[in-house]
Amino acid sequence: MYGKFERDELSDFEACSDIPVAIYFRELDRRYPGSKFILTTRDERSWLDSTRAWWANTPPSDRSTLLRDMVRLAAYGSATYCEDRFLRRYREHLSQVREYFSGRAPSLLELDVAAEDKWRKLSRFLDVPEPVIKYPHARSPRLGEFRVVRREDLIEKREKLLIALTSGKPSAIG
Repeated sequence: MYGKFERDELSDFEACSDIPVAIYFRELDRRYPGSKFILTTRDERSWLDSTRAWWANTPPSDRSTLLRDMVRLAAYGSATYCEDRFLRRYREHLSQVREYFSGRAPSLLELDVAAEDKWRKLSRFLDVPEPVIKYPHARSPRLGEFRVVRREDLIEKREKLLIALTSGKPSAIG
């Protein structure tokens, strides 16, 4: 997969995450030299359980979800949940990222989301002070100490991201 990055859609942002980055990490690394990348990892069974639950709570495919489904095809090799395919893609992705950043430790942090020292590792990697709040977990009803995460908020954030990706106009996604 090769993305074209002639326009600089991300110049107004400090960070980006999730599937678009996972699909185009190589191109983004070339486009933004000196950027730092964080590869989040976790126990495979835990990751599969989480993806299964996430997909079970998203709207089914129809004409309005075409872009979402195309992104899912690019990331997971499937627009529907398929455990065998997902596990294979998860392993492939980890391997590809590790190989691509091999020998470039300052550019990549591998962060196990189940580890106890996530804030310390993340803070050192980004060269920022370690936060004094509990590390946020999206699965919990409260995201750290910030605010309640409502399904409507997630849907709105996803819609803003899709608009920004398809319109070519930066959008406040926060």
